[in-house]
Amino acid sequence: MKKNIFYLVAISAMLTTSCRKIEMDGEKEVIIINGGGGGGTTGQTITVSGRINADTTFRKANTYILKGLVYMVGNHTLTIEPGTIIKGAFSGTDVAALIITRGSKLMASGTETEPIIFTSSSPNPQSGDWAGIVLCGKAGINASYNGINGLYQVEGGIDNANGDGLAGSGDATAPASVDNDNSGTLKYVRIEYAGYGFQPDKEINSLTMACVGSGTTIDHIEVAYAKDDAYEWFGGTVNCKYLISFKTQDDDFDTDNGFSGKIQFVNPEINPNPRINLVRVAIPNPGKQLKPGMQAYVVLKNRQRNSLTLPIDAVIRSEKMNMVWIEIDKNTFKSVMVETGIESGDKIEIRSGLKEGDVVVTSGAYLLNSEYIFKKGSTPMGGHDMSNMKM
Repeated sequence: MKKNIFYLVAISAMLTTSCRKIEMDGEKEVIIINGGGGGGTTGQTITVSGRINADTTFRKANTYILKGLVYMVGNHTLTIEPGTIIKGAFSGTDVAALIITRGSKLMASGTETEPIIFTSSSPNPQSGDWAGIVLCGKAGINASYNGINGLYQVEGGIDNANGDGLAGSGDATAPASVDNDNSGTLKYVRIEYAGYGFQPDKEINSLTMACVGSGTTIDHIEVAYAKDDAYEWFGGTVNCKYLISFKTQDDDFDTDNGFSGKIQFVNPEINPNPRINLVRVAIPNPGKQLKPGMQAYVVLKNRQRNSLTLPIDAVIRSEKMNMVWIEIDKNTFKSVMVETGIESGDKIEIRSGLKEGDVVVTSGAYLLNSEYIFKKGSTPMGGHDMSNMKM
């Protein structure tokens, strides 16, 4: 069996720190750990490679270089302190990635002022310098591998003889799916210059979530300069929020194989205006009646609500408030403050401030407002008690 060796390489002073050798199924793993899990001396550049089979902590004071495919295995936890910088190395085909295998956890909780940063080790970074982060969980997925329903081999060439690139359930590692499975926490994390095609049309994304369960916490994540997708979900039930994607070369957000979690507060937002969108959906195929190349119609539903909309030009807006002009008598108008909502095209939602029977000036509102200011010497927004005005 191929030997996988995990090194934490630092200055010569580390030679005196503890070293544990672990034999598992005939495979030799060598782990060198500062003070038993990342403690001890600080301010070092530490190279990480191979399979990590022990609870490990990345310290803020150090800089960590991921070399090749790095796996967190054995139901162990990788904890990363706020403010830590982790860099992915790029050397030919030996592109770095961090893979959290089933049962293991990544605890990466940054803060607003001290985010955890995954970036490129290149002095001139660019998209695709390294591969990204892969979370493998035990939640459900509409897929099969080697004839086992619910088991998924993560794309991108990260699987190995140990099955470190498998997600889902149905094998000895996870006999049954666990929808509330916990792969750890990612909060206030930035991922830069990631995304790499190990195989044609089978790339690793900046953040890949394969069968990740709802017990996992993912929020306040920024992906920048992604070579492939910024975020991609393969099955799973994880809920994610506050996701930012900046200058992605492929999809900002991509879901496959029956992902059923919830995604909230994303940027760039999905605009409700009419537009062309690429949508991938999982379609039940009982009896295998659907064949490749056949057309299928998909209806996307959202919650409907009744609301009042006006032309955008009918609403006079400022930093403090919004208002419209209503006609209360022939050639007599009154300014009324309103609460606005969603804009769509040339329309804007009015949530409150108007009542049934109000006649709103929709054409010439800005001209009317300008005449008021010219005659009165002040804006009608200057006070809440708007007086009537004859024109």
